[in-house]
Amino acid sequence: MKLKQTALFAVLASAMLIAGCKLQDKWDKMLGDLPKPKNEITINQIIKYPRARKIERQIGTFSGRTIWININSFIHSNVIKKIELAPNKSKNGFYDLKLFMNRRGRLRWMQLSTGFKNQPLAFVIDGIFYRSFIPKPMVGDYDNDENTTYVVIEGPFDKGTAEALVKSAPTNFTYFNDNDDDEF
Repeated sequence: MKLKQTALFAVLASAMLIAGCKLQDKWDKMLGDLPKPKNEITINQIIKYPRARKIERQIGTFSGRTIWININSFIHSNVIKKIELAPNKSKNGFYDLKLFMNRRGRLRWMQLSTGFKNQPLAFVIDGIFYRSFIPKPMVGDYDNDENTTYVVIEGPFDKGTAEALVKSAPTNFTYFNDNDDDEF
């Protein structure tokens, strides 16, 4: 009887130790072992006539105005693995962004680019509206390697902002994801 109790105690203690290690990882992440996200990106629906106050919010713009958005973002930094720059065709010295996303992000973009293909969406950086854009279809094959499938967000984005977004994307992706697993 005493041997069974000892064995049961050992199993429970081991389970608590393993759970504690996972909890410690989460705790370390919350307390700041990882760099805090900078230039966090969200892509949200622009609301012209607010009517659902629980899911709609007014946010500021870089120009000092305010707009209304749906707080449920379509795309977030947690699905953007990396960003590359492409020269903007209409404005010299400015850039478009090429977003490379994980599987979940590519699926969301396919829904977004179909459902909102002629509607402007909000490109939000750190909770502040940066610009609106019309979503374009994904470049490449969804099922193909994620390093060759990307989305173009047409700018113009100034050089400083664009380079900051490029630099922050991998760090933000790591911060918001516990592992590199693309599954739901």
